[in-house]
Amino acid sequence: MWTILRAALTCTLMVTFGLSAPAAAAPGEPPSADRMRKALLTVDDLPDGMTAGETGTGRGDNDFSAWNRCKGPQPPAGNDVEYVHAAFSAGGPEAASVQTMIGATGSETGRAVVASRADELQRCPAGMTRWPLPRLGDASVTVVLGSASAKDLFGSGEDRTKGVRAAVIAQGDVLAYIVGSELGEAEFTRILQAGARRLARHFPASGDRMAVFGGERSEAGLAEPVHQ
Repeated sequence: MWTILRAALTCTLMVTFGLSAPAAAAPGEPPSADRMRKALLTVDDLPDGMTAGETGTGRGDNDFSAWNRCKGPQPPAGNDVEYVHAAFSAGGPEAASVQTMIGATGSETGRAVVASRADELQRCPAGMTRWPLPRLGDASVTVVLGSASAKDLFGSGEDRTKGVRAAVIAQGDVLAYIVGSELGEAEFTRILQAGARRLARHFPASGDRMAVFGGERSEAGLAEPVHQ
């Protein structure tokens, strides 16, 4: 996610344009790219006016390894992870946009990445702050661009609630990143919920995988924010 956020904040993130029950993978077999594509967001999940085109695939993105930048330089990890990605935009450099990426990390690595990102937010946030939301997927952490950085980027007269927000979601055998910019909090929350539903449909998890960072599970199986 940090790779995506850095790119989004410097306007270098390139926008690429692009349900039946999921088929179970054989034991020990990583999720296929085709299966992961089915779990990506589509324009039907997004606000009116957003467009999409081709999705892409890749391998070896370090966002899918559980390195922790609080502990030193990023190691050369995650090179064998296959991932799919898609991006959507309302048009124009300052218009609303959404980027999503899903990688075949396996359940243990996926949850470890979420834990690392949560630890980074607490110990070396670098302008990011936790955005308290109910749990998404098996484990999740959600962030928003810090107010000081948002002021520098968007100007004091702008609505900084429409800065950059992101979620890291571990679900079943995959890890997903969903990043939105220039979207209101309620709008992006609905997008995240749609993304989490897609992930759960195609990558169901066993009950013993549930984990929450900064919240606790409710009776409905979601997590409610912890108020301290």
